Amino acid sequence: MRRDGDQVLFLNELRHQPQTALSLRIPLIRKDVPAVMAVTGVRGLVAGRDYRGVEVLSVLSGIPGTPWCMVTKINTSETMAERRARSLLIAGLLLGLAAAVMTALGLVWQRRAKMQYQAAFRAEAERRQAEARYRTTLMSIGDGVIVSNNQGRVTLLNPVAEALTGWLEADARGRSLEEVFVIVNESTRQPVENPVGRVLREGIVVGLANHTI
Repeated sequence: MRRDGDQVLFLNELRHQPQTALSLRIPLIRKDVPAVMAVTGVRGLVAGRDYRGVEVLSVLSGIPGTPWCMVTKINTSETMAERRARSLLIAGLLLGLAAAVMTALGLVWQRRAKMQYQAAFRAEAERRQAEARYRTTLMSIGDGVIVSNNQGRVTLLNPVAEALTGWLEADARGRSLEEVFVIVNESTRQPVENPVGRVLREGIVVGLANHTI
């Protein structure tokens, strides 16, 4: 196009409007049209509205040695569509990456949790086996055995202790040791101090006094 008085005259046929060569004119007062900008000396990348009134991005340049100018343009919507497509692609890639990272973290966590559960299961199995061996030993020996907690409450009686005390283990469990393990002086038949209290207080081995039954 070139300037023709107070108008812009287009040289060539246009893509969206037929029979425009040397006939289409746009008044210079339409300063938002890239063709008007070009003939008034503007060069480079500009934004505006073309002869259709559509928003476009244009590159304006002059043709050396002539009064003609050239406008190369693309619809802004086309440019934004490409940008949107790229943005969607990038967003999709980021979401995919985030999903992959979360999946990997989930697998690592699941593997760790599985290992912890397995370790806990093994520890519990070993504890139960040790407890079973301990109980079997206590139940099998020929001496009377009474086990209490640190509050002096009975937790276990072996069969010999049951025979000596007259208490069944199920009935004695949870009761005070003094109630189950009753000791007296063989001569006076008076109650004898139970040594378990001293054991709990001092943490030492205490034997029964002489003549205790």
